[in-house]
Amino acid sequence: MSSFLEELLGEKLVTGGGEEVDVHSLGARGISLLGLYFGCSLSAPCAQLSASLAAFYGRLRGDTAAGPGTGAGPGPGAGAAAEPEPRRRLEIVFVSSDQDQRQWQDFVRDMPWLALPYKEKHRKLKLWNKYRISNIPSLIFLDATTGKVVCRNGLLVIRDDPEGLEFPWGPKPFREVIAGPLLRNNGQSLESSSLEGSHVGVYFSAHWCPPCRSLTRVLVESYRKIKEAGQKFEIIFVSADRSEDSFKQYFSEMPWLAVPYTDEARRSRLNRLYGIQGIPTLIVLDPQGEVITRQGRVEVLNDEDCRGFPWHPKPVLELSDSNAVQLNEGPCLVLFVAPTQAGGQRNIHSRILADARGGP
Repeated sequence: MSSFLEELLGEKLVTGGGEEVDVHSLGARGISLLGLYFGCSLSAPCAQLSASLAAFYGRLRGDTAAGPGTGAGPGPGAGAAAEPEPRRRLEIVFVSSDQDQRQWQDFVRDMPWLALPYKEKHRKLKLWNKYRISNIPSLIFLDATTGKVVCRNGLLVIRDDPEGLEFPWGPKPFREVIAGPLLRNNGQSLESSSLEGSHVGVYFSAHWCPPCRSLTRVLVESYRKIKEAGQKFEIIFVSADRSEDSFKQYFSEMPWLAVPYTDEARRSRLNRLYGIQGIPTLIVLDPQGEVITRQGRVEVLNDEDCRGFPWHPKPVLELSDSNAVQLNEGPCLVLFVAPTQAGGQRNIHSRILADARGGP
């Protein structure tokens, strides 16, 4: 564990009071879950989050009497060290974008968790890029041993599970998260079990979002074509509308199913499950509930006749404005090819495709 944490965070962290803490000591304390809190002192939403996060952090760790970032429990004189309680195996590290050291110091002073030192600007930038942080505040949870992202939207965790009863907030099967009644726009209610054996598109969208409305119009036609082709396919609308009236107005345009607007907890759990950072987002699942692609929006817009449904990832793509977002999904190899004579580019594509598939 210590080697991963030191590679990620460096050798030293600091408390709100400015004391240095060895990163390898986190492993000795039995930390199993690491929260990375990305923020800035100049952001009012970050200030609001810090207040609610401090209360959340204290409840989970049960160390309200402890100093910042210490995770204090019974002292050495209390006997042999006990196995940490599961809910105490959490540490949070603040990763700042502040450009002024005094403002940074004032902001971290009251934080009960740890922070990357102000001088570690290069490491902070690497973390922002590594986890593709595009807005603040952001809070992500990582497995402290493997580094695997457990939850990308920690803000929803704080809101939905303030007592930490679902710690460590790992992903659950889609079948479990979606369980419950689903609606059609005529008021008919169906159980989620009706999805069994079908490919499913989980559609995060809202009426107030112009790109969402544009995509919905295209998606309605794609849905119709896929169903007419005899494919078992259903879409679940997960609303981000700001009122139930807006939800009803928007949903009236949709021929598929929706999570009831009043079921805010289930809508939030789906957002957490897929780490939704923006809308519109269409995630396509196989009949077992496993993700085929997170880029359903791109696929729908680029495949008007839905011939590629259910849009399994292709080993080789011709890079374009519409699919460039996939560069953020994981390691990619980008090959720049000089202009060639007619047919030359197709030959290059065929050769690359054969290599990607392990062929001769």
